[in-house]
Amino acid sequence: MKHYLKQIVVFSLLFFLIDKCFYFQLSHKADQEFDKRLEYVLNGIMSKELLVLGSSRGVHDVSARMIDSATSFSAYNLSYRGSNVTFQEFVLSTYLKYNKAPKIVLLVVDDDAEFKEVSSLQFRYDRLYPLQNYNYINNELVNKGKESVLSRIFYLARLRHTDIFAKKNEPNEFEELNELGDNLLSVKNNPNLEFKADIVAYDRSDEVKSKLESFYKIQELCKDNGIKLCYIFPPNFKTFNNQFCKRIEEIVEENAIVKYNTNDEFYLNKENFRDESHLNKKGAEHFTNEIISFLNKSK
Repeated sequence: MKHYLKQIVVFSLLFFLIDKCFYFQLSHKADQEFDKRLEYVLNGIMSKELLVLGSSRGVHDVSARMIDSATSFSAYNLSYRGSNVTFQEFVLSTYLKYNKAPKIVLLVVDDDAEFKEVSSLQFRYDRLYPLQNYNYINNELVNKGKESVLSRIFYLARLRHTDIFAKKNEPNEFEELNELGDNLLSVKNNPNLEFKADIVAYDRSDEVKSKLESFYKIQELCKDNGIKLCYIFPPNFKTFNNQFCKRIEEIVEENAIVKYNTNDEFYLNKENFRDESHLNKKGAEHFTNEIISFLNKSK
């Protein structure tokens, strides 16, 4: 009996030692990623005074670099293309767990899909999988049903067969980031782009409860940590949706809404847009200057 128990103990120790080796494979997977922003957040080396949160409209339409140089605030862009408000809540809560709270958060809203279920806005699990060497990230995946409970114990359970031969990922034009997390799109224009003047009614029945809860949670996190939360409305190449703006005004505790100057003919010129929903570099710099003006006046 003692012999069998000894074998079990030896086998268990050997298994755990081998399993620990897979941690290095997980770390290698993280090293292959070009977007290091979330890893910087987890390592607690991100403490900035102003954060930009949002989807592609945040990363392409707002320049943290310009804000950093034109105001007294050190700034960083933590917007992720294709991310929904629930992922943005996760990014903010993770930031606050490991870093000093910023003074200001600029939440770039998606007009008018912020609270809707749309295929273009998702929880960016693909940004989490490369960082499963961090227990915090793996636990989040387990809690959301994206990873086995066994992965809490065994590193092997966190690996996929594709991870073994993982190669370094290279960013495309839309994924390249500057040192402060921005990606202002080059001045390429769609010659077929047409301004949409029709006003589309905002239908509240399309709102998803979980999205609203995340929006409220962002407000709560900012309030609890003494952060000024500003809601940013970049332009689309269409008539501004006042109904959606009023909806936001109804559910925010402090009316710190920054919307683009709808009287500025600059935003009627398709030469300043990359597509219907995104500004190009020239347009983003123009819009960011409006945000800078707001920030400097609000000091």
